[in-house]
Amino acid sequence: MWLHVIIYKKDKHDFACLILRVNIKDKFIRVDSLDRCDVGNEGTGNAMLRKVNELALSLPEYNSIKLTDVSSITLCDTIVVNLAHLKILTKGMSWYNSHGYFSDTYADEVTHNNSFITSKIHEIPAASVFPEVNTTDTVQAYVSRILESIPSANSSSKTCSEAEKKQANHLKDVVEALSPLLMYSNKLTKTVR
Repeated sequence: MWLHVIIYKKDKHDFACLILRVNIKDKFIRVDSLDRCDVGNEGTGNAMLRKVNELALSLPEYNSIKLTDVSSITLCDTIVVNLAHLKILTKGMSWYNSHGYFSDTYADEVTHNNSFITSKIHEIPAASVFPEVNTTDTVQAYVSRILESIPSANSSSKTCSEAEKKQANHLKDVVEALSPLLMYSNKLTKTVR
């Protein structure tokens, strides 16, 4: 038996910021959808995930939170990039991994992905299609440099110049080209007890 919990955006009651299902029989919480609500610090993904964790901690018999990571980031209002792959390429772990959500194969993923992102970008077969490849750049350094060249990616601004749009599209292409070389299971669980 499932109990559904839906949190809507304050000023837009048809936009669900968070959709949870609480499994009453098996005592776990499933995050079905999590989206930014853009209502200050309380609407950020980090804040929403904290609220899910607080809910789980307030239910003593519940010891896990489960989800399927389909996260993405939208750059320049229209360019959608897989957030899990972007974070693995730049930080070595997905955004959900950094919040304590792991797959059964997480240890193997970390070993594989860290080896990959610390390798030289020019040695990756797909890299021949990327401009401005430096022979000293690791995969991680190259992708991070592209991300840092898009100021709106690291701010609340969604307005982009034409140069930023070009870089955002380039970042999307790079992430999509490198993603098949990553190891990542998007079925994740966080143990709360």
